[in-house]
Amino acid sequence: QALEQEIEHLDGILYIDHLESQEKLFEIIQEEEE
Repeated sequence: QALEQEIEHLDGILYIDHLESQEKLFEIIQEEEE
């Protein structure tokens, strides 16, 4: 899968291009370490 993903990058295809909807994306917010 990793190799396929890298080959797709060379073809200009991004992971998000395979999503049915961008509504399924969510942001992960990391807490800062003190």
